[in-house]
Amino acid sequence: MESLRLRYRAQRRGLVSYLRGGNEDTLSAFGTPDSRQQEYLTHYLESKLPSSLLEHQRLYNGAKVTRDRFGIPHIFAENENDLWFACGYVQAQDRLWQLDNRHRVATGRLAEAIGEEGLQSDIESRTIGFERAAQIELAELDERSAAVLDSFARGVNAWIDTAIDELPVEFDVLDYEPIQWSPIASLAVLREFWWSLTGRLHQIVGPERILRHLSPDLAGKVLTPEAAEYIVPGQSGSDGPPPEGGGDDGTGSNNWVVGPTRSTTELPSLASDPHWPIHFPDLWYEQHLVSPEIDCIGAAYAGAPPVIFGRTRHAAWARTNNSSSTRDLYHERLDPGDSGSYLEGDTSVPFEIIRENVLVRGSETHHAEIQLTIRGPIVNHLIPPVDPNGDGPISLKWVGHQRIGDIESLLDLNRASSAIEIKRT
Repeated sequence: MESLRLRYRAQRRGLVSYLRGGNEDTLSAFGTPDSRQQEYLTHYLESKLPSSLLEHQRLYNGAKVTRDRFGIPHIFAENENDLWFACGYVQAQDRLWQLDNRHRVATGRLAEAIGEEGLQSDIESRTIGFERAAQIELAELDERSAAVLDSFARGVNAWIDTAIDELPVEFDVLDYEPIQWSPIASLAVLREFWWSLTGRLHQIVGPERILRHLSPDLAGKVLTPEAAEYIVPGQSGSDGPPPEGGGDDGTGSNNWVVGPTRSTTELPSLASDPHWPIHFPDLWYEQHLVSPEIDCIGAAYAGAPPVIFGRTRHAAWARTNNSSSTRDLYHERLDPGDSGSYLEGDTSVPFEIIRENVLVRGSETHHAEIQLTIRGPIVNHLIPPVDPNGDGPISLKWVGHQRIGDIESLLDLNRASSAIEIKRT
């Protein structure tokens, strides 16, 4: 069986090389018989097309999945275990390479797949600690929510285990296979997503660097991006200069509601407009979930089970991004008598050291040490220098390093039977 699998992978690499500009000799060199080259090529390309299952119903571990004309899965199950298993299965079926990529980015395993180009991303993810934060969250998760993540992970892995001949073309081109999913993976990809919206360390470092070159009277006029976002009646926009080139980073948000007296349907209408740089495929995944306790449709974040923007038969909800201060940087004071410790008041506290071994495809393993304080990790290597005369250790404190209960809150939204229940989440 293993020899057949290796032979298939070799033939698959030959097909990919051919598609990337090779010729018939390329196919032969990888073991594809001359008489069957066109057959293999046709089969390979057809295997990457959307499955005919999009038009039919399919059972997954007791759940029924129906695809509509847009390919959106409508999942019907008699219990939540089957529901979330099928949810993981269809997300992987549609977005496996994306899920694996987000998994690797969040847990610092990108270089393992793509080489040195992914090393800086891995160092940043491991320093900030998305996986460490996910472990904290999972350890305190309620039993019901933990079961959701477990069922979702089993669904993702069920597709991985059966799709070796149907892996998305990205795996063929980059020549690697997906890693197994876990509850930690879902929590870590959500943490990395929250960080991408609110981390913005440069927005702290930039004003701080400027302040060191200004007189006290001018320093008081410097606004951080968070301060510039406060709403002032009768005004809109910011006093800050436009970005160089006139563009922006693509992030932002707004949402609004039309009341029933102003709606043609005589029902309230909720609109949400989260701004995010263009991704392909999109980071959002539309799904419809139905079980005895859930009837919810909307957009989940790919790799996580719950709907984040959506509605039930009774209520609708949305989320919006802003630049509220969810992280701070601190200058730490080294213990003059011990460079491996820092001062908390007059007390010397040793840095906690985490040693990371980052696998790098095609190169040697990268060894890194992460220093942790009671506030969070030392991040000097992730930011430009603040003081031109040299910085001491700078630590990061971020709300995402502690338990925030986001999965429970989102799952409660998915089960909400009224607007009052939504307010309680």
